[in-house]
Amino acid sequence: MKKINTILCTSLVCASLAVAGGTKSLVGIEGGFGEMGVASNEGYDKTETFIHGGLKVGAQSENYRIFVSGRYYNTESFEYLTTLGVEFQYLFNYTSWGNLFIGINTGLLDADFDDVNGNKRTFSDMYYGADAGLNFHASDLIDLELGVRMIDVNGDNTIGGVTYSFDPMVTAYGSIIIKYDLD
Repeated sequence: MKKINTILCTSLVCASLAVAGGTKSLVGIEGGFGEMGVASNEGYDKTETFIHGGLKVGAQSENYRIFVSGRYYNTESFEYLTTLGVEFQYLFNYTSWGNLFIGINTGLLDADFDDVNGNKRTFSDMYYGADAGLNFHASDLIDLELGVRMIDVNGDNTIGGVTYSFDPMVTAYGSIIIKYDLD
């Protein structure tokens, strides 16, 4: 419940930014690829590669933006792997046609997979991380974004004395972001 409350509180902050003066509302579609290491105390050690797709909704002022996001990761070894979270980014406006950004992110990662012994494992825990990238203004209404995101899962999964741990997930992604005024 604490995890859901954190995400809901951040969503309320995002909503209040969207109705504040001088901000743009944002809707983005994202796709990318990446990897995450998975290891167990019984010798399992594999780097999972995946592609992902997602949706993000947020608000932007001149120097910052915030998103509430959901992503689905398609990987061979997981029944499902999803994230629901928020990103807060600071924008470096270096030219009229684009900007650089750096940011932090947090949220909830959910996964379901079968371990090497055939046990079904469900994993749900908070994550935190950072992101950085370039944002190009294709028009007044559309931005094209290229970025890199790292998220670190803050937990292990133990069943019957076998513990699985997860290395930070690193993704490269592209987004199309639509900007609009609520007025």
